[in-house]
Amino acid sequence: EQGDAEEQGNDDNVVEEPVTAVDDVQPPPPQQQSPPPAQPHGADFPMSLLQEALDACAALARRVEHLEHDKVAQDLEIIKLKSRVKKLERANKVKTMKLRRLRKVETS
Repeated sequence: EQGDAEEQGNDDNVVEEPVTAVDDVQPPPPQQQSPPPAQPHGADFPMSLLQEALDACAALARRVEHLEHDKVAQDLEIIKLKSRVKKLERANKVKTMKLRRLRKVETS
């Protein structure tokens, strides 16, 4: 296996030269196959996958932004509705008090 790996590594870097008698008599010294240059940790990811992840991240960020905006709008609507309910309850309370007074007057 190691010989196969060395032959593969040598095939990439060797320029074909004519075979001479010297080559037959004296084999070249074994060369250590240098490890491939260090690549960044994520370099084995295809660019399309990386782009897809970035697009998904951007889409999710926009979605979060819209949801936050909607939440603020809903909070404002809730505040308006609560104040309207309080106003209606006050008005209803006044009407109830007036009706009670009228009933008292009628019964007296």
